[in-house]
Amino acid sequence: MTGPAALFAKLVGAITLIYTGGGDTLKELELYAPPGAVITTEGDSISCGPAQTCTVTIPELPYSLTLNVTAQPGFDFTGWTASTPSSCTNSTTSCQLTLTQKNFLGNADTEVEKVSVQPTVAAISAEVASSWEYPARVRWTGAELEGDVDYCGVATIRWDAPTTHFDINKDGVDDVILHISCYQSAWPEDPNEPHNSEVIAAWKLFCSQPNEKHYDCTQQIFGSNVINTTGTSSGGGNPYTHVMNKPRDLNGDGYPEFWYALNRDDGRMGLPDSTQEEFNGWVKVFCGESAVDDCTRQSNQSMLISNADGTYQVAFADHLPTNTQAVEVFPNLLGTFDMAMFNYGPYTVSRWTGTEFIDVTEEWAGYDNVNYAFGDVYVHAYNDEATGSTFLVTPNVPESIVGKPRLFKDIARQPDRHLGFTVWRFVPGTGFELSDYHLPDESDLFAAKVSNGTGENDYELQEGVYINGIPTLLPNYYHMKVAKLSDDGDLILFMQQENDGGTTYGRFLKEAINENTIYQISNGNVSDEQGYLSTLITPVQTFTLNNGRLEQTAEPLIEAGYFWNTPGMRFADVNNDGHLDLFGISGQESRGSIHLNNSDGRFVQKRIHEATPPIWFHDRNYASHSIFPLNLDGDTRLDLMFWEFGSTGQRGPEGPGEAAILEGQWEVETFKDFTPASLMAEILECHQTAGWVGGCKIH
Repeated sequence: MTGPAALFAKLVGAITLIYTGGGDTLKELELYAPPGAVITTEGDSISCGPAQTCTVTIPELPYSLTLNVTAQPGFDFTGWTASTPSSCTNSTTSCQLTLTQKNFLGNADTEVEKVSVQPTVAAISAEVASSWEYPARVRWTGAELEGDVDYCGVATIRWDAPTTHFDINKDGVDDVILHISCYQSAWPEDPNEPHNSEVIAAWKLFCSQPNEKHYDCTQQIFGSNVINTTGTSSGGGNPYTHVMNKPRDLNGDGYPEFWYALNRDDGRMGLPDSTQEEFNGWVKVFCGESAVDDCTRQSNQSMLISNADGTYQVAFADHLPTNTQAVEVFPNLLGTFDMAMFNYGPYTVSRWTGTEFIDVTEEWAGYDNVNYAFGDVYVHAYNDEATGSTFLVTPNVPESIVGKPRLFKDIARQPDRHLGFTVWRFVPGTGFELSDYHLPDESDLFAAKVSNGTGENDYELQEGVYINGIPTLLPNYYHMKVAKLSDDGDLILFMQQENDGGTTYGRFLKEAINENTIYQISNGNVSDEQGYLSTLITPVQTFTLNNGRLEQTAEPLIEAGYFWNTPGMRFADVNNDGHLDLFGISGQESRGSIHLNNSDGRFVQKRIHEATPPIWFHDRNYASHSIFPLNLDGDTRLDLMFWEFGSTGQRGPEGPGEAAILEGQWEVETFKDFTPASLMAEILECHQTAGWVGGCKIH
C-alpha cells in the first residue's frame, strides 16, 4: 500500500458488564465510545462519547436496554461484535441487550459470562485518520531536507527522535529540531569490515507560525540551510538525544541553549577485537601514523548558543575530538557556565566566556572528588531552584564511600563499586561534595546462570538485583531524569535501568530467579516456558530529592514499574492541568509513549499505538514516529511527527528521507489506559510471534 488512499482506520469501542457485589446489589454497565462515535441508550437517557467511558447503573435483573451509535462527521458506523451471542452480533443497526443474573454471577461468589459488545466505526475519507488529521499536516520531502545539502550525497541517518519542548520564537507553540547525519563515503560491502567513513551533521530547525503550520526556519535562525554541529570537515554527527537535558536559557538573553553528546556511534562495527599490536595497526590506518587513540568514534563537541536577537551560533569546544557519551553544564565563578564532556577516555571541560569556549580541563583536575564525578559516562545534572544548587547523579557507589566491600565481588563488572547511584553537589570553583547515595537491599541481590552461547549446558554467572520485584540481570543505573512534577511538588528522580542481561518477561515477569535454570537472552521467537530474558524491559524507580537528599517513594510512580523499549524520558504538561506528564522516546524504530500524571504524581500509560495511522511516505521499511505534545493550537491534543530513518551504509542507498507533523484530533484523556496486565500480555505475544523483539510496535 502506498499513498494517502491506503489509509482506512478502524476505531473500536467497548461495552463491558462489571460485577460490583453479591446478592441483589446493583450492577454496572460500562460503555466506551471510540473516537468518531457517540453511544446513546433508548430515549437518550445516556449519551457517551466520542472517546469517552460512561457507566450505566443496572437497578434490577433481568434488565433490557437498546444501544444506538451515531457516527461523527468523517466516520461511518460499520457494525457490532459481541463476545457472546446476542442480537448485536453482526448488526449494523441498534444493539438490544437483555441482561440476566448469569451475565454477572454463576454462584454466590463466581463471576461468569461477562458480556463484551463492541461498536466499530471507520474513517470514510482517505484524508481523515483515527486520531491525527492528514489535511492538517506539514510535510517535508527528502529534497527539502538533506537533499539540498551538498555533503549529503551518499546516505543519511536519523539517529534518534527529534528534539522538541522548546519555543525559540516565543509564540507558545513548540519548535522542533530534526537530527540528520550524512555519510561522506560508502561503507565497505562487508559491514563488519572496519572503516572510517566521515559522518557530518545536517540538522534542521522547524519553527511554528501563528495559526499555521511549522516551516523550515534553519536559514533564518542559523544563517545556513542546515545546522552543522560537527564542523564542515569532521565526522561524528550522531547525537545521543535520549540523554539530553531539556533546553534552557544559560546566557540570560531569554532564549534556550542546546547541549548534547556527539559521537561516531552510527551503526558501524567498532575496530575488531584483536591483539594490541593489531589494534595499533588499525589505528594507524584510519587515524594516521602518529595516532595512539582510536579516532573512529571521536567527534568535535559543540553547543547551540543564542544571540541576543534570537539567532543562533554553533559554538565549538576548544579541545581535540572526543568519544563522548554525555555533556552537562555547570555554573562557574565568572557568572557563565562550563561544559563538561563525559568521555570514553579522559574527561574534558570548556568554559564559555561570552564569545567563545576556552579549555579549563586542567583547572577542573584540581577540583574535589572530580575522579568520582567522572568515574562513569552515564550521568545527569540538575538544578535545584529552591536552593540554587546544581547536582550531579552518577551510577554506582564507590566502596570507599560505603565503607564495606560489595557482594558478588568475584563476578561483578566493577568490583570496587556497589550497585546503586550517587548524588553530588557541585560547588563552583571547588568541586563536588557527596550529597547522598542509594544502594539496593542486600537481600535483593542474586547471581544467575546465563547461557554463554557455546553449548547447551554452558553458562556464566551474572549478578542481578530485584527491582520492583523484577529480577534484573547486569543492572545499569544509567538513564535518569529529574523533574518537578507540579509547582508546589518535590523534585522527583526517575532512575531507569539499562539491562545488559535482561529480565524475565510475560507471565514470568516477577518469577524468582531459579538457581538451577540456565537463562537465554531472547532476540527472536520463544516458546511459552520459563528461562528466557528480555533486555527491553527496564524497571523504573522513583525518589524524592530535597536539597540533594534521597527518599525512595513507597511505590514506583510509573504504574507498571517498568518501561518497554524506552531508553529516553521527557516531561511536559500534556493536558494543561498543572502537572508534568511523561512521554517516552523509544529505541529502534521510535514509537513513543505517553504516561499521564493523575495529579497525585502517579503515571498511567495511555494506549496510543492502536490509533496510529500508517506511514504513507514511500512504503519504506525504516520509518519512525513519535508522539509530542507540540501545543500546535494551544490545546491538549497529542500531535504526531513522522520521520524516515534515511539509510546507513548497511541498508543501502535509499535516498533522502521525508518528515511530517500531523495535528492531533483528540484530547489525550480520551485514549484508553494501557494497563500493566495488557502491556505485559502484548510483550509476551511479541516474544512469541514477532521475531526480533525490538520491532514490536506496542507503545
